[in-house]
Amino acid sequence: MAGYTEIEKLEIVKDHLLPKQIKEHGLKKSNLQLRDQAILDIIRYYTREAGVRSLERQLAAICRKAAKAIVAEERKRITVTEKNLQDFIGKRIFRYGQAETEDQVGVVTGLAYTTVLRHHHHHH
Repeated sequence: MAGYTEIEKLEIVKDHLLPKQIKEHGLKKSNLQLRDQAILDIIRYYTREAGVRSLERQLAAICRKAAKAIVAEERKRITVTEKNLQDFIGKRIFRYGQAETEDQVGVVTGLAYTTVLRHHHHHH
């Protein structure tokens, strides 16, 4: 998945990953609509590593919730938008454009740490 653009990832989700998850959760395609913007939000804010697996995990969670709602509330169709996405998979895990690799995360923590120390000395 690395090297794919967001738009390509969006297509992969719509053409492959989502239909598969919908089927695995015993839903019909008509039961669940995921808006493009919601899918982009999943790509941006919920799946940092570029792998398909984390995307599938989030989609599976959405399908589980949707399946429950369809059964419990006797709804025919669930539409997931960027507005209600958090109801399905919880709060955003990442900020958009956050460091891609663990290395960079280390650097960021290091910087924060230095700043704290410097700050600390300032008080003396």
